[in-house]
Amino acid sequence: MGLVEQRVRLFLVGLAFAALGLLFAKTSVAQGQTWSWRTEEVDSVGKFPAVSIDKQDSIHVSYIHEGKGLMYAFRSSGSPKWYTMLVDAGGGPGNQTTGMALDSAGYPHICFTPGPLKYSSFDGHEWKTEWIGTNTSLLEYTCSIAIASNGTPHLIWYQTHNQDGSPFNHIRYAVKRDGVWLTQTIDFDFETGKWNSLALDGAGTPRLSYSSLAGGELRFAALASNRWDIGVIDSRNFKDNGSFNRGFGSSLILDSDGNPVISYYNDSLLKIARKREGKWKIEIVDHIAQSNAWSAYRSTLLIDSQGFLHICYEDSGAIKHAVWDGSGWRIQLITAGGLQPRWPSMAIDSAGTLYVVYREPVDNTLKMAVGVAAASGMKSAAGSKENF
Repeated sequence: MGLVEQRVRLFLVGLAFAALGLLFAKTSVAQGQTWSWRTEEVDSVGKFPAVSIDKQDSIHVSYIHEGKGLMYAFRSSGSPKWYTMLVDAGGGPGNQTTGMALDSAGYPHICFTPGPLKYSSFDGHEWKTEWIGTNTSLLEYTCSIAIASNGTPHLIWYQTHNQDGSPFNHIRYAVKRDGVWLTQTIDFDFETGKWNSLALDGAGTPRLSYSSLAGGELRFAALASNRWDIGVIDSRNFKDNGSFNRGFGSSLILDSDGNPVISYYNDSLLKIARKREGKWKIEIVDHIAQSNAWSAYRSTLLIDSQGFLHICYEDSGAIKHAVWDGSGWRIQLITAGGLQPRWPSMAIDSAGTLYVVYREPVDNTLKMAVGVAAASGMKSAAGSKENF
């Protein structure tokens, strides 16, 4: 029997949570929502996770077990027990990451590195793993994946080398049609796409955010009429705060009107950009400690059923949660800082419960923090005149 078929459709009940201290980005907001968190262990070893929640509120996690390979973990809604399995053995030197999305049936699809980009999918009975493009092209760093409503997989990734081993360093895109992977380079400017994020609109058309490291820019691309329409959202050439690098660790979502919203880093700032009426609006969410580790820059942006934005992000080893409450950003510390990156990933269920999966650097265990709203004074996102 397939692992996903073991899900138990239960509702979450009666969980007691220990409250942690709050750090607020806007002290002028007197009343707002606070969150209580508890932590559980997913696996004894794990890094670079990605988490998704299906329609039954069951939890799916992809991650790397160093020395073993790509792993998958599953927990049914309301159950305390995690099931784990090896999806693809091996791996190798270099940066290892995973990206995950669920299809309309709730089955997981995973992209992962290093080496050639690989794609694993579960069909309800077994896992199938395949290379994207050639198995001799090298890539590292991040990949992102999205599954259209008709089951079509879309992937983007940062390819570092050509087949002959020479540098490449561009963002690539692949879509599977009629059993064949169609691949192309999105942006030919140097060092584009080391950090990337992918979303599909209602028609299944890809939209993506990504970094231009050489240019110090956050870029946005949309596929239209078989060509990529690329624009610059934020750049070191803009005359504002003078930060050098922009666009690290971006996370892209589309709001209920189909407008793109992106969270990302600028050196020592966490920012958010939102497109409305054809124009981008950019706002600073938090000031963070700058890091030299590429993997220390990762944000996850979500929108809840009320239309409020949530961001999970790392700040010098600390994991934080920021929520827009209709008047300002409220920031909460989930875990304290450390010497190594945690690479957090966040998902939200139908009840608004937050799930943050991350590596615990002290013992390399894979942990999950579960957060629930403890009190609410938040305004309606739709009704607030100052909604970001």
